[in-house]
Amino acid sequence: MGEASLSKKEQIYIDYFNALMSEVRQANIHFQIWKALAEATNKYNAELNEARVFFASTIYAHLKSSITHACKLIDEHPDALSILKFLNFVENNLEIFSTERFTQRIRNREHVESLIERHIPVTSQMIVKDRRKLKSLESVRKRLVLWRNKREAHLDIKELSSNLIEKCPISVTKFKELILTCACILEHYSAAYNGTIHSLEVIGKEDWKNVLEAIKYRRNAEV
Repeated sequence: MGEASLSKKEQIYIDYFNALMSEVRQANIHFQIWKALAEATNKYNAELNEARVFFASTIYAHLKSSITHACKLIDEHPDALSILKFLNFVENNLEIFSTERFTQRIRNREHVESLIERHIPVTSQMIVKDRRKLKSLESVRKRLVLWRNKREAHLDIKELSSNLIEKCPISVTKFKELILTCACILEHYSAAYNGTIHSLEVIGKEDWKNVLEAIKYRRNAEV
């Protein structure tokens, strides 16, 4: 089934999916690098202090980027695409996830019969479960949006003198869970649409170690 034969609804699905998956990947990449660098302060404290301003700014930039991308996934603006609007679209267009349409999309792939046998069409009950997953993360969703609205997107005058991190702490565990939950939801419908799996593995996510190890080597050589 070629791209030219896509229905309008299928093209919308692809556009929505690609846009949201891109945000998931970026949120995940920046989150992983931020977390790794933040935790590296114990092992590489001396090396980080060799370029303290640079590394401090880099760590902050990754955190800010991760929050920004994650907030796009849960944006509640009426004109914005979000994971919740994606679920609404899926619910209103269940027919594009049927086994019949799935079969047409994958007919030229290897192991077609096996793929068709394992195909599970999307149901309203599945969407309800995914909404519940997001509902369970409502607290961290609201806190992230508050952070974006009060500090990242613009400076809220009333919050200038407040300590937002104490007033509205964000759990690192819950933040990671939100990103992975959005990824799992998207993967769920990708499998039902065309059996495609998308990896969140970050290639080169530990490249920062090469820099710090190089600094460490130079420091030891100078002793």
